[in-house]
Amino acid sequence: MYKERRVGVIIPARNEEKSIGLVVEQLLALHNEQQTGLIDELVVCDNGSNDLTCQRAKEAGARVVYENKAGYGTACLTALAALTPTDIILFTDGDHAFKAAQAIRLLDGIANGADLVIGSRVLGQIESGALSWPQTIGNRLASFLIKRLWGY
Repeated sequence: MYKERRVGVIIPARNEEKSIGLVVEQLLALHNEQQTGLIDELVVCDNGSNDLTCQRAKEAGARVVYENKAGYGTACLTALAALTPTDIILFTDGDHAFKAAQAIRLLDGIANGADLVIGSRVLGQIESGALSWPQTIGNRLASFLIKRLWGY
């Protein structure tokens, strides 16, 4: 619970056995001002992994759902359909590129009235090799379109 709002997390994952457990554990370890869990529900959608992603996610405390049809968006929608009613939905990846503590800044944006808050992998310092060429182009295109359409 964050500022009296129920928080759900969705993590689409495929072959993330090395990092998914850490991602889930760190998110579930976040606490609110009352020192109770900040995350009310966390759903990992295993999108056809052929490693131990599912097992590692469950061991760390996630509820796991499955989607065999490949695709990031499909996995997100499958997890979204499995999520119980919630006030705030946080989407993150299972690759540990996102530091769990950064979720608080995103949640603050929603708690302060924003309808949508998007984190950035390109603001600040970016490690060499952190983003592939298609990811870099996709992020730039998405940022351009958001700025163009909404002025932010």
